[in-house]
Amino acid sequence: MSQMEPIILIDQQKNCSVNVLASPDYMFDDVLRSARRLEPNAFVGQWDLIYLDPDTQKPQVLQATDELADCLFQNITTFYWNYKADAVKVTINNQRKVFAPRAESFSTMPSVQSFIVPQSAPPQYANLGKRIVANMIDIAVIVAIVNFFSLGVGTTMLLAWLYFALGESSKKHQATFGKRAMGLRVADENGNPLTFERTSGRFFCKVLTVITGLWGLAMVFFNNRRQSMHDRLANTLVLDTYQIGNTMTKQARNISVR
Repeated sequence: MSQMEPIILIDQQKNCSVNVLASPDYMFDDVLRSARRLEPNAFVGQWDLIYLDPDTQKPQVLQATDELADCLFQNITTFYWNYKADAVKVTINNQRKVFAPRAESFSTMPSVQSFIVPQSAPPQYANLGKRIVANMIDIAVIVAIVNFFSLGVGTTMLLAWLYFALGESSKKHQATFGKRAMGLRVADENGNPLTFERTSGRFFCKVLTVITGLWGLAMVFFNNRRQSMHDRLANTLVLDTYQIGNTMTKQARNISVR
């Protein structure tokens, strides 16, 4: 799993700031949703998010679908909503900078909330129920395609292989449509994305799970990381991203007002 990075988002219209944890593969729309959960009255209105270019200090517009990784690569971790070019920098106790209009003094500014959060969220492994529902959705998608194009057995097997292998090796989602719907993603034992070759091996290992009468799937009850037989053979994990997000939000509730 990608290392979670602390991100600062500043709403200059509301004169407030929040710190959130975000994975580099998050889009900025995901980051803003996290910030709005922590500060419901901020970051509202039409999309207006920018960062300051490290070299020129000129504002650069960000789109909702832009990925955070591009900014983190340049060590950019502070982003501004409703940016005002005539703001002045104000340094607060924790040495992080916020921006306030020139007309206001620091003493009249609302308190800035500092969210004490860990550097990374613990892994949350998918339970069997979610995995079964995700597979049912995936099977329904494959069956619909097979019926629509009247595919034969050989072509159907090829389709199923490519459907799972390509979906689970996607750098962005690491999941098929079914897993995405259930908030799941597939990763290696360190939480990192899988290669196409690795997800292909995982797919063909599923044959053993089926041959054993789904006993291989029931193995999720007998290990701490909830790995099925094909997960253990391919050295992969199925992670619950919804639980990870909820854990991060709960941990971020530890708030100190400066």
